[in-house]
Amino acid sequence: MKYIENPSKGTYAAVDESLISDLKLKFRPICPKDIQLIRSWRNLGIPVLRQNNFLTTTEQGNYFETSVWPENIKKNPSQVIYLLEFEGEVVGYGGIVHISWPDLRGEVSFLLRPELEQDLKSKAEIFKSFALMVAKLAFHGLRLEKLTSETFLNRVEHIAIMEENMFIREGHLRGHVRQNGVRLDSILHGMFPDDKQKHTGH
Repeated sequence: MKYIENPSKGTYAAVDESLISDLKLKFRPICPKDIQLIRSWRNLGIPVLRQNNFLTTTEQGNYFETSVWPENIKKNPSQVIYLLEFEGEVVGYGGIVHISWPDLRGEVSFLLRPELEQDLKSKAEIFKSFALMVAKLAFHGLRLEKLTSETFLNRVEHIAIMEENMFIREGHLRGHVRQNGVRLDSILHGMFPDDKQKHTGH
């Protein structure tokens, strides 16, 4: 793979862009004009995220300038995140975060627009395409060996969608996070390349 020295914001030198689109879903680079939209989704999604406080405009800008876009030029980035377009419409964002290169492992990030989070039929359709593409990105693009995910136990429908799409339940952490004074359990999932093969046949 050819590594480019100065990619534009949102384009990763470590990623072969042919791996991040199919007939329905596209992982589009996150541009400066997108980041406040993402901030609004995250602030509305606090109940399901490991985020306790509302993000300000300044905090969001600083985060992308210091923690996201500097990863663009690295051969071993700590995360690769994208805006998600499904059938030509922006539906959310996601990718792989907290990448541990010594362990060849990364955590899946996936968040839809608030109205789509509530539309379980649309969410299931989008996540099915997302799971296949993020697996291809991880195992064929970045050459990772495992994907992980942490989900609050009360997200019953989301957990069911994940388990229908290659993610294997690996653990249950009691009272693992504290949100608004309440302790919440977390469910851990994982995916190995063989798990993808079992679902797709290749």
